[in-house]
Amino acid sequence: ARPVPGLDLGAALTFTDSQVQRFSGVGQNGLTADFAGSAFPYSPRWQAVADASYEWSIGADRRAFVSGNLTHRSATNASLGDDPELRLRPYVTLDLRAGLRAADGRWSLSVFGRNVTNVYYWNNMFRFVDTRIRIAARPVSYGLTLAIRR
Repeated sequence: ARPVPGLDLGAALTFTDSQVQRFSGVGQNGLTADFAGSAFPYSPRWQAVADASYEWSIGADRRAFVSGNLTHRSATNASLGDDPELRLRPYVTLDLRAGLRAADGRWSLSVFGRNVTNVYYWNNMFRFVDTRIRIAARPVSYGLTLAIRR
């Protein structure tokens, strides 16, 4: 949506209801199991994203911009069978960006922050024999981007 000139708003919501119809196999614990009825791994029921950006002129040949992005994912599981020890918790992250660019798009300079609230969450995990391995997502990170187009 563009409620006023220079302001762009966007949002998306996804609902997933995945379910194994019929399948028996070996689970993460090494035992044979019937997985019928369990959700697919890495398929959160809800995912949502909202973003906003605003751009304005700061002279005849330059523009400034700011933007933000909020992402939510509900809980899911890292394996078939809905093993509570391999549950990936829900999380919400916030990314921000601000910068300057040429009005003709030939160059831009921006600073960004990803996961600026420094939310700690796992984006993967698995079991190996008697060990659970959890892969943490990236912590807060900041950077600078310079783009030049010919």
